[in-house]
This record gives sequence, C-alpha cells and structure tokens, in this order.
Amino acid sequence: MTTEEREEFREEATAVAFAARARGEDPDVALADRFDAARRRHPEDAGWLLSLRDRLGRRPVL
Repeated sequence: MTTEEREEFREEATAVAFAARARGEDPDVALADRFDAARRRHPEDAGWLLSLRDRLGRRPVL
C-alpha cells in the first residue's frame, strides 16, 4: 500500500470501529472482513494491518 492508501484505510477502519462501538458491537468483529480482504490484496502490509486492527479493536480504558 502507498502511504496515501494506508491513511485512507486507517481513516475508514477507524470510522467503522467507532460506529460499531456506538452500536454496542465488538469493533473487532465489524473490522474482520475489511482487514482480511486488505491482507489478501496487500500481503506485504500484513504486519501494519494487524497492528492497526489490534489498536482499533481495543476498548478504551477509562
């Protein structure tokens, strides 16, 4: 992925994760298909994708 593609993907994934939390859903479940498809298209970015998914899937600690 280019830097621009990564930024766009991160923004979209963040929006999906926040929307899932707002609905009371698990963001990790909501993001699963999106991240799996991206890993298949860009296997060279698997580490970055997994790291982003891990960060977005966590519930904030208050």
